[in-house]
Amino acid sequence: MNDPGISELVFQIPSMAELTQRPFPSADCYKLIRQVKQILDGLNACLALYFSAIAGYASSAKNIALWTTERKRSARKDLARGFYDQYPQFQIIRPLVSSANVPDLYADFRLYERAREILLTILSKLD
Repeated sequence: MNDPGISELVFQIPSMAELTQRPFPSADCYKLIRQVKQILDGLNACLALYFSAIAGYASSAKNIALWTTERKRSARKDLARGFYDQYPQFQIIRPLVSSANVPDLYADFRLYERAREILLTILSKLD
């Protein structure tokens, strides 16, 4: 990585330890389901997929400049949309996701969104 800006950004990506140190926020998810009084089929699974996709790209970010053009294109596509854009059926919970209401899920969203945004910034610099 010749661009010092990219190297700095890579080091700002949350580490795998940060991304995986906490247990999945199942209790917060169930709390949201109770609050909206609806069955939210697949909420936990969709969150797990979303978080794991970001963690996967973050885990190899140190080598991002060496990724093939196809891998960078795929990463841009996968990372371009946030959770609620990828899974619009869960928009109903969006106003309820706060540090006061579901602190563990809120913290995870913030952490993974930070990683996603930094990865997208790096990818845009590599174009």
